[in-house]
Amino acid sequence: MTEIHVLQMIKGLDIGGVNGGAERFSIDLCGQLRNLGCKVDLCAFYKMNTPAESAWLEILNDRGQDVFFATSPYGKNYLRNFVAGSKFLREFVERKQPVILHSHFQQGTYAALWLKKVLSVPVVVRTAHNVLEWEPSFSGKVKEAISDFIYPRWLDAEVGVSKTIVDQLAERYPAHSKNVRPVLAFNGIVLPSIAEFPTVITTEETGFIIGAVGRLAEQKGYNHLLAAMVYVLGRHPGAKLVFLGDGELHSVLEAQTRQLNLGDCVEFAGQVNNVLERLRNFNLFVSSSLWEGLPSVIIEAMAIGLPVVATDIPGTREIISDGVNGKLVQPRDPLALADAIIEMIDNPQMRRELSHAGQQSVKQFSIEEIAKTYLKLYESLLSNEIG
Repeated sequence: MTEIHVLQMIKGLDIGGVNGGAERFSIDLCGQLRNLGCKVDLCAFYKMNTPAESAWLEILNDRGQDVFFATSPYGKNYLRNFVAGSKFLREFVERKQPVILHSHFQQGTYAALWLKKVLSVPVVVRTAHNVLEWEPSFSGKVKEAISDFIYPRWLDAEVGVSKTIVDQLAERYPAHSKNVRPVLAFNGIVLPSIAEFPTVITTEETGFIIGAVGRLAEQKGYNHLLAAMVYVLGRHPGAKLVFLGDGELHSVLEAQTRQLNLGDCVEFAGQVNNVLERLRNFNLFVSSSLWEGLPSVIIEAMAIGLPVVATDIPGTREIISDGVNGKLVQPRDPLALADAIIEMIDNPQMRRELSHAGQQSVKQFSIEEIAKTYLKLYESLLSNEIG
């Protein structure tokens, strides 16, 4: 088959702020698809004008990845910006003529389907990155109903990043599954080497450092993690919790930190672009999320040999088997979370065993293998062999 020209569409490049794991994955996927012989353009739909965005633009430039923005910052003028961005995208697609539009966010999917209709783009694919795709409200239910009507009728393929998501998509609109069947392709990462990122050794001076990475948002359950730290510090007063990331709950979580008198033991480090380098400074990685798709940051932590404590939720339990390559606790349970963290601190041998097992188990999430899955899907769709 001749070179496949793919346009990858993400919400933006403010990774660690408004944007997160889906955007990181898409960027890595672009690189691997290029290695496999595809021509790949990247559309970061909304320009955010943040330091993180600028940093990622430099990274993409260094990688030789073409990227463009479709419209101005996502904000109150959502509809106007979306329409303007869709029109700009139309001009790009008319000029460059990609044969596949691959969206990683909801608005991008609608824009791609519109372009499929008006420009006869051969293939539109979307990837669902989370089990909860719409806000848990009446308006969210309405949006979900609209997408459930449109997606199975006009998409060429739909991908879920976890088995849970694939099953959920299949159940949401089974009557139209003949038109678009959900396909499983795990969230992949560029697996780092433990030799490149050795974990820090705990000393009396450094204390025990617990790390959490992600947007400061309701999804991450960080209020429960802060509550758990009260119990942890009761047993290990030298422990410290570091948050990497920013978001809408920053001030709320800082206020909770002060209210719980955790100010000296909790650090809000903000957005960082060198996540792997910062991970090596942790002794333990904790994910207190309430819902996830397939959290790539857990995979990254395990890949460099960090022991992990995480909530027992769909997606995460596809990465971690409790007591085998990490520890799982019930979500929204600060005491259970604290007990697991304390057990990890008290038992260095357990940490070593779980770390080793974790490193071995995440090899299946290599971005190189995931990119091959997507390439096969693209080739099949273009050959009209899927179905």
